[in-house]
Amino acid sequence: MILGDVAKVQTGKLDVNAQDLNGQYPFFTCAQEPTRINAYSFDCECVLVAGNGDLNVKYYKGKFEAYQRTYVVEVAKKEVLDTRFLYYLLNNYLEKLRNLAIGGVIKYIKLGNLTDIVLLDVPLEEQRRIVEVLDRAENIRQKRTQSLKLLDDFLRATFSEMFVSREWGVGKLGEEIDVKSGQVDPRESIYAGMICVGGDNIESNTGRLLGLKTAKEVGAKSGKYLFDEGDILYSKIRPYLNKVVLTDFKGICSADIYPLKPKRKLTREFLTFILRSKDFLQYADKHSSRTSIPKINREALAEYKIILPPIDMQEQFSRTFQQVERLKTLLVKSASELDNQFNALMQRYFD
Repeated sequence: MILGDVAKVQTGKLDVNAQDLNGQYPFFTCAQEPTRINAYSFDCECVLVAGNGDLNVKYYKGKFEAYQRTYVVEVAKKEVLDTRFLYYLLNNYLEKLRNLAIGGVIKYIKLGNLTDIVLLDVPLEEQRRIVEVLDRAENIRQKRTQSLKLLDDFLRATFSEMFVSREWGVGKLGEEIDVKSGQVDPRESIYAGMICVGGDNIESNTGRLLGLKTAKEVGAKSGKYLFDEGDILYSKIRPYLNKVVLTDFKGICSADIYPLKPKRKLTREFLTFILRSKDFLQYADKHSSRTSIPKINREALAEYKIILPPIDMQEQFSRTFQQVERLKTLLVKSASELDNQFNALMQRYFD
């Protein structure tokens, strides 16, 4: 039995530019986290599979909208297949989907890659028992995620208490930062051994760096920007993905990333927080060039109006920022150990 026999697979119809960050409903794109929108086309229990870029699988029940490259998989024969079981099964199938992906710069999967998946012959009651076990494990993992969110909420509350609803000086971002220019050849020996950061290495919203490799290991050929320890890397492609990282090492990065260095009126932690803020996200989305791949150019970035509180207040906030980041690092390490245990369970049931 194949998935297409027991499930309806369709895609959304909208471009990512249809999003509204203040919208009422989730808008599932190919990012890990949904954005928002003010209308919906779907109202069901389903599994969502990102069709290109950052391939991932999500479960949702309720009203939502979907991007045109997001597959919505709705179980048609619920007497045969449990939707939560399918969610876990497809999560385990992700690596195979990545290997099946085709295309140039942005890989994508075809409808048949999903509908032709051969399903495990597992009775419905056994599926539900497996789901119960995995749901308990997933719940523990989610509590770690919730703890990370609480730390982010605390940092936002601290920022709000210190800086919001007060009169500060304002400057244009372009006058308060240096943006690296002048590309280097990653094939040269001096750069080939450096860590090479691309947009895919930066996790949305968190700024965590994933799967880092040297320029030589990734076979980098096109020009890259050199960045120093303490620089902020801002991914200009699809700015709604909110990919901002504060570095603690020297390396090179994709030409789709701006390496930024704050001047004396800004601390790097304060600037990092601003670039991840909802206000800046809305600005970047509004001022992105409306092509198939939205991006914000240097001129638009430079025009953003940024508040300039006294540097001693920024430094106080920076200390809180650093403490929160240290706690998050510990939680992420714990979460990684839980992930390993969870993956062992997945292999037990699906491999």
